[in-house]
Amino acid sequence: MAREALLDMKSLPSPAKHRRAPERDLGRERGRERGRVPTQRIEPRFESIRGGRSTVAPVAVDEDAVARKRRIIKMAIVIVLLAALISIVVLGMQRYSASYQINVLQIEGEFDNQQAVHIQQLMTPYMQQGFFGITLKDAQKTLANVDWVKTAAVSKQWPNALRVKLVERQPIARWGSDQYIDAEGFIFKHAHIDSRMILPVVQGVPQDAKHIAQTWQWLQTQLVPLNLTVVQLTLDDRKAWHAKLSNGIALTLGKDLSIYRLQRFISAFQQHFYAYPERIQTIDLRYANGLSIAWQSGQAPEVLTLNRI
Repeated sequence: MAREALLDMKSLPSPAKHRRAPERDLGRERGRERGRVPTQRIEPRFESIRGGRSTVAPVAVDEDAVARKRRIIKMAIVIVLLAALISIVVLGMQRYSASYQINVLQIEGEFDNQQAVHIQQLMTPYMQQGFFGITLKDAQKTLANVDWVKTAAVSKQWPNALRVKLVERQPIARWGSDQYIDAEGFIFKHAHIDSRMILPVVQGVPQDAKHIAQTWQWLQTQLVPLNLTVVQLTLDDRKAWHAKLSNGIALTLGKDLSIYRLQRFISAFQQHFYAYPERIQTIDLRYANGLSIAWQSGQAPEVLTLNRI
């Protein structure tokens, strides 16, 4: 009987064979097929049931959302710390700047006392900002807006000095009655120029200032062989040129101010008029092959042709 019972026990099916197969996670398998696995963690959740017993229910947690929240919190903390640090630095710089005042002004360039005083008046508000608080860009812009200043550079010199380097505009002529013009054709006012300084006078509209300055300089170089200079140059409303020379002769140059017209005058002056320029009032160079001379005596103008020259 015992043997039969033993045989019966062996003939029973193994429990493993009837063990329930685990359920397949279709979502995870599909994710693997597509090359990605859902980033979710299953955490237990306890629910109470009657009779004091509890069961565990899985709860899905989005790890990406948790990571994003953590990053946002960290970023907020960093921003708050940076703002606090910047505030501390600004307050410290203000207190530190107040203890380092600028009380020395160094001016580089050739200027008279009046110009130096003017520069000092302009720079005083910036010097009061302190060594670390001064805005050099604004100080330099203030100097550049002065008419007679061509270029300006402002820098600090440790521990208490402000250095100013200026290049002054040099006038080549007077523009009208109270202004000046430089070689680049820039019109400016200059209250510190000696009114007794002898300068030529140029006239025209401001739009032609650069052209007038260039023409005056060109005439100066052309008249060197005659030892003459242009003391007055005018470009009238009809865009015609008129010049007055240092020997008193007036030139009517016309609209076409060419080297040929000027060379014609130079040749005629050297051959015919060099000995008595005071007798000539005006020379008109607008002729195609000669020139016309108006005499101081009031006699009729005389026309000279190229053949006679």
